[in-house]
Amino acid sequence: MRISIHNVGKILPYLIVLCFILVGLCCNVFAQEAIGISVGYEFIPYTKFADPDPSVPGMEDVELQLNTISIGAAFPLSFSEGNTLILNQINYQRIGFNWKNYVSGMGPRIDQAHSIQYTAFLLQTLTE
Repeated sequence: MRISIHNVGKILPYLIVLCFILVGLCCNVFAQEAIGISVGYEFIPYTKFADPDPSVPGMEDVELQLNTISIGAAFPLSFSEGNTLILNQINYQRIGFNWKNYVSGMGPRIDQAHSIQYTAFLLQTLTE
């Protein structure tokens, strides 16, 4: 059983442009000077499974709704009189799964998932 994802190829060019913007296209990349905080929410309405398991009765009527909450923070650490900068980013994500027409005899189900991501980005300037 799987949930179909439509038109992933249409998003790819936008992701590439976003990566160039985030990383920086020139040699002089500067980090933020203060703490940054981000909050996000994503909602995907009820959707039926694209390929339900025929051996499980009633699975073709099951619908799944997703909602995602994201919280992130970024803060710089400066060393060597500002010549070395480490940009720290930490993100938390909670994905909630809401089921409709699901019967407990259909097998195990997941109601929520959590993830934490940490990224450290090192910036160093050359001295003369």
